[in-house]
Amino acid sequence: MNLATAVRHNETRRLIWTAGIIFGATMPHWPTLPIWGSALLCCCISWRLAAEFTGWRLPNRTVRIVLAICALWVVLEHYQTINGIEAGSTLLIAMVALKFLETKTNRDQLILLIIAYFILFAGLLAQRSPLTLLYLTVFVWLTTVGLMQLSRQGALLGTRETARLAGKLL
Repeated sequence: MNLATAVRHNETRRLIWTAGIIFGATMPHWPTLPIWGSALLCCCISWRLAAEFTGWRLPNRTVRIVLAICALWVVLEHYQTINGIEAGSTLLIAMVALKFLETKTNRDQLILLIIAYFILFAGLLAQRSPLTLLYLTVFVWLTTVGLMQLSRQGALLGTRETARLAGKLL
């Protein structure tokens, strides 16, 4: 495997980590998330991964701006506000979905993982069951693992090694 192929492989693995973390971080919100919010998230993640694996074109800046304005408008139409747990979480998830669609650099992915922490903690505001707390605790740990993987230069560390270190950090 030459250097360019190895770098591309690492970038793809980082993108998959980011996709998994974003998807998992939003799961506690899905019972209260409008169907269009879930669909937008799934479509944006799928489109970005398809672009990575098949070379599909990503939407240009104008299309992304229009999508962001439409997402804001739909949240306002649905909730009549952007204040509150459900409306705020829906808007945050819509914006994360659109940010994921435009992800090109490692920095973009790091920003998404930082936002994933906010999404996870917003999940505590919406649901307070012990099972939700356990899920969110595990996902904070996984997000930390992902953050450690993405912040590295070069090849990713082994998952077990990184998971152990993230556990110690937390």
